Amino acid sequence: MTIKSLSIVPSRELAAAAGRSEIAVSTPANMPLVRIGGPINAALTRWQAEREAKTYRALAESTRAQTEFVNTRADLGRSFLATARVISELRELPVILEHDAQVRQAMRERELAGAQREAVEARYGLDATRDEIAELRAKQRKKVVAKEQVALNALVKAKVELEALGRDTAAIDTAMAGIGEKQG
Repeated sequence: MTIKSLSIVPSRELAAAAGRSEIAVSTPANMPLVRIGGPINAALTRWQAEREAKTYRALAESTRAQTEFVNTRADLGRSFLATARVISELRELPVILEHDAQVRQAMRERELAGAQREAVEARYGLDATRDEIAELRAKQRKKVVAKEQVALNALVKAKVELEALGRDTAAIDTAMAGIGEKQG
C-alpha cells in the first residue's frame, strides 16, 4: 500500500504568492487507488482519505489565497491606472487653464466689440435724428418766414395805403418791427 504525505509548496509558488514572480498554480497529483478489504485496510483507507481531504482542503485554501492575491493585484493595477490618469490630467492643467483663459478673453473681446458696435449704431442714430430734426426745423422756419413775408408785404401795402390816406401808421410800424425781430 502506498501512503502519500503532504507535499511542501514549491518555492516558486511561495515567491508568486509574495508577488515576486508570475503565479504558478499546480494541481494535485493523481492519488493511487487503495484496495479495499479487511479491518486494517479500512483504517488505512480512512487515514488516507483524511490525508487526501487535508491535502484538498489545503489546496482549496491555497487556491482561494492565490485568487484573492490576483484580485488584489488587479485592484492595485486599476488604482495605479486611475492615479496615472489623474497625474496626466494634472500635468495638462496649465495648458487647460491657458486655453480656458484664452476662451474667456475671446468672449470678453467679442462682448466689447458688440458693445462698441451698439454704441456706434446709437451714435449714428442720434446724429441721423439730429439731422432730421434740423431739416424739419429748417422747413418749418422756411414756412414761418414765408408766412411772415406774406404778412410783412401785407403790412407794407397797408402802411402805404394808410399813409396815402394820411392816417397814423405807428401800429403797423410796431407790428413790422416785431416781424423783423423774429426773422433777424
